Amino acid sequence: MVTRWMMLAISTSLSVPAMAMEALSEGALASTTGQNGFSLQVAPVSGGTKGLIGLQHLGWTDTDGLTTTKSVANSGKLTLGFAANGGVKFCTTTGNDTCAGALSTRTIGMTVDMDGGPAAAPAPILYAKLSLQSDIQRIHLDLARISLCSGVASRTACDASNAKYTLATVGTNGININLNAAPVIGLDLGNEIHGGMIQLNSFNIQSIKSDVISLRSWNADGTDAGAGVNFSLDIGAMDLSGAFFDISQNGLIFSKSSLTIASAELKDVSMGQVGIGSGVFDGVKNGSMGSFGATNIVISNPRIAVSGM
Repeated sequence: MVTRWMMLAISTSLSVPAMAMEALSEGALASTTGQNGFSLQVAPVSGGTKGLIGLQHLGWTDTDGLTTTKSVANSGKLTLGFAANGGVKFCTTTGNDTCAGALSTRTIGMTVDMDGGPAAAPAPILYAKLSLQSDIQRIHLDLARISLCSGVASRTACDASNAKYTLATVGTNGININLNAAPVIGLDLGNEIHGGMIQLNSFNIQSIKSDVISLRSWNADGTDAGAGVNFSLDIGAMDLSGAFFDISQNGLIFSKSSLTIASAELKDVSMGQVGIGSGVFDGVKNGSMGSFGATNIVISNPRIAVSGM
């Protein structure tokens, strides 16, 4: 009888820590007492432009191109060029301008937690959560041009010295992503208990607006044709909350259970060279074609894969 009660007491006491070692569910990792890890706060610099991540260019270089022989000399490069003293701005107002004088100066916070998983089947996880401050209502991109060039190293921009093609230009107001709430982004490394490596926990977009985007045309001999397609972009409400980015055998995967876009419009579209038309169609000059759009766009279970070739 004593032995039976001793065994019962021992088994009961062992069951408590065994339950505590169970893998934590979504949300429990950060809220469990003693499991809060550490917090990192990034404060704006005391000098310069606050609320700005300065960028000159972002580039992609392909050294093997359409052949199997790698060569920097024959490499192709695509560059996203930003306006002078520009980059990514965190704005405290919504709109479609450069948000000068309306930049957030509050800290950007990140929390990091770890958990080892159940003792019987360890499945450790490192979880990080990045949260923008609540006063951020807009993300402004000072994108100015998209260029294509050849024979350029990976850290060199496409410029006038290396035979660039300017594929597209963007007006001075750039691209503005207006938000309904400040984004919250999660990252799982190891055991991905939240459904994917990168989670858009909250990314509710009110609208995406751009200044005039001009897609340029080039002649076969490499000279500028002086013509193209011009438009401005206006996308309505789109909630990306709950979307995931993950790495699989198929590459980088973007997925979401359902995606609804309230509206999407190309505004003030023109093709060719506006104002040109000498003798064409009885001298009628080339002007705006008007705007084209769609409303209530619903995409069920969208999945996008990006991989090399």
